[in-house]
Amino acid sequence: MDSSKVCPPRRRSVSARCPVPAPLMTNEDDRHTKSRNGCETCKRRHVRCDEVSPQWYRIRCPYNDTHVHDAEHSTTLRETDLMWMPHIIVAVVEWQARGVFPFPSLNVCVGLVPHMYPVKDLRLIVHVASLFHHLAFMDTNKFTLWTRHIPIVLQISAAMPYVMHALLAFSATHVAFLTGCALTGSTAFEHRAIALRGLRRALNSFSRETSDAILAASLVLSWQTTDRYNRAKLAQGIISVIEAMDGWKHESELRDFIIETSTFPTTALAPSPDDQSCDELEDIDAYHRTLEQVHKAESCLQRNREDTAHIQHLISTMKDAGEINPAMDIVEQYKRLQPLMALAFWMPVGYLQSCHGSPGSLIVIAHLYTMTILMARLFPKSGAGYCGSLSVRPLEEIARRLRTCLLSSHADHETDSGSQQQMPLTLMEFPIAMAERIELKRERLRCLWLNDLGEEVGFYANSATTIRLQCSPSCPTRRSEASIEQEIAEMSIDQRQMTPRHMMHLA
Repeated sequence: MDSSKVCPPRRRSVSARCPVPAPLMTNEDDRHTKSRNGCETCKRRHVRCDEVSPQWYRIRCPYNDTHVHDAEHSTTLRETDLMWMPHIIVAVVEWQARGVFPFPSLNVCVGLVPHMYPVKDLRLIVHVASLFHHLAFMDTNKFTLWTRHIPIVLQISAAMPYVMHALLAFSATHVAFLTGCALTGSTAFEHRAIALRGLRRALNSFSRETSDAILAASLVLSWQTTDRYNRAKLAQGIISVIEAMDGWKHESELRDFIIETSTFPTTALAPSPDDQSCDELEDIDAYHRTLEQVHKAESCLQRNREDTAHIQHLISTMKDAGEINPAMDIVEQYKRLQPLMALAFWMPVGYLQSCHGSPGSLIVIAHLYTMTILMARLFPKSGAGYCGSLSVRPLEEIARRLRTCLLSSHADHETDSGSQQQMPLTLMEFPIAMAERIELKRERLRCLWLNDLGEEVGFYANSATTIRLQCSPSCPTRRSEASIEQEIAEMSIDQRQMTPRHMMHLA
């Protein structure tokens, strides 16, 4: 055979025998870029600030609250991220198969039938229920603004679809906050619009039997509404419903919440006109002392090798809130305070879970609530008083828990564990004093707010049902149906416009 005609043996390429994995980064991503933008927290931690979807360690980066980023990233998600983890899938599947609610600690056993809801809604129900269940195991539900009310609201929503839609909207809002998923935020908008329509219809037939559902829906909607006007409207509407329930509120399933309303109203934490100048100076001093105490708490956590990401985020938010000028427009004041209010609603839930309700975490959360209350008092017309008022009860509960820890640590001061706990627990003295101060002024604040309740309360002012405020001589006129539908339409933001920045304002 002619050697010139002999073909060399074909060798298989390396890529054929062992495919080369795809590169981890494209050329575009591999370019080294620097930016002077970014949030203060990321700069302090010497990490690159993700200006597109900033979120680290489950803590929301405040960058997008003041900067507009590229909107094209909001259309990249094709599936709704509902945090389908293995144990969640098991819980939903078993609930569908057995018909037994997977969280018996909530004592929800009547009316909540799984086959009546799509799987996505079951996932949202399981989300809020699991939050209560996990915090109940640590006995920390009373340290947040809202988790302690979940069982009653869930029980009421089993019989009232519009209350369920309000709860599903709230659950989707929280999931969207954790994941940054735009489609989950869009799901929240859809449920919220349905809940508002149902609430409006329910107000047309307000009665003893429907009052709890109306109150529950109003409460849950107020948790997720961040617009200043709508939040004030819902807060005032809640008070109007409670006043209309005066004859039977002792029978209400939400009677514990009704008791808390002594500091609930949107302007209840404002100082009285007679003491305004004195109280303002006192509150400004309290702000600086709180900031100083938080820095000390950060040092203590670092020495104890505990997580400091949450407290660093709190310090950054407190400094931003401290830059508010009383001469600013009211709307601008509210916008500047929004990150602090969002932090008060969301941060304690995850922080308590990750730290198992440790004394250090309670100290950080107590200072957060203290700052929220102080900002509500310093800027009473900003609309931040609603969140400040909700912070009073959890702050008092944390103060009680820390007093118990203090007594226990004093008894064990000779042991190593006692000496380690004693130092951070002393930082609780100022929040405890703040809680006692609010308790002493509770009745005066209540009377002050009732005197200011002459404003319109939105579609709660219903001439057909005559829901009247006991403190007001007249009942405001009912809003037109067209105005309500327009408001709902405005809330239904197109999915393509949803960005992580919008998510923050849904929180």
